[in-house]
Amino acid sequence: GPTLFYLGAVVRKLFGVNFPIFRLLTALAALMAIGLLWHLYRRQLKPFGGQWLLLIGLGLSPGFLFFSTYFIHEPIFILLTVLTLYAAERWWATKNNHWLGGGLVAAGFMYFTKETALLTYGTWFVACAVTLIVYRKNISSVKFWPFPRWPIGAALGVLIASYLFLFGFKLDLLAA
Repeated sequence: GPTLFYLGAVVRKLFGVNFPIFRLLTALAALMAIGLLWHLYRRQLKPFGGQWLLLIGLGLSPGFLFFSTYFIHEPIFILLTVLTLYAAERWWATKNNHWLGGGLVAAGFMYFTKETALLTYGTWFVACAVTLIVYRKNISSVKFWPFPRWPIGAALGVLIASYLFLFGFKLDLLAA
């Protein structure tokens, strides 16, 4: 998608052809994603240990370090993904439609950044569907189940979507 190249064109117009500045664009996107994740989860994490572990763990993770050092789409895609999820969480908490609109704009820019956003959308759809199914089964009423239900539904949804994605690739390979 052209988002990275449009942002690169703005950087080029402002600073000329300067490759460290181009790389700074993706590094800033990765840092903003980490900051947004911290803001999203800071209420659930312990004030010192958990919050710092999130910041340092993500900041030093191989994925963030690798992708944020190159002029590549992934850090911007990750930032837009986190923005979409953050807006969805805020909309769920406040029912304010401004968050819903912001999340839809961020989801649109995800597709504008990388067409593989369709895989992300599909994974989210399956995760939401399985979460709703798990909620309907009322698993938490069972005495031996002291855990919240939504992480189980989300995990099952991601596993099912991943399986379907991998199985689909195998079918394509067999047909060729």
